[in-house]
Amino acid sequence: MVYFDKKETAYKDWIRENPKGYVINVLEKPNPEYDMLHRAKCYTIRFSVKGNEINRWTTGENKKRCSLDRTELEESYRKEVGGKFRNCKKCRP
Repeated sequence: MVYFDKKETAYKDWIRENPKGYVINVLEKPNPEYDMLHRAKCYTIRFSVKGNEINRWTTGENKKRCSLDRTELEESYRKEVGGKFRNCKKCRP
């Protein structure tokens, strides 16, 4: 499992190199009502440009937990946060 906090380039490289992986978008203070599991190829967590500003995926209040193993992510999140994240309705991980 890899955790990206203020590591934009490394996160972008990871999702590009691991399209079959999983990503949990986690708030700085994890919140099961907000935190969400995605497939690494999900367009909602991939890099894109809005106007002239590039989205900030790991430098704002959002952080990323990534793994090729969904079970590893679930267990790690449950152990640390004590709850269950939501699943993305777009990519249906």
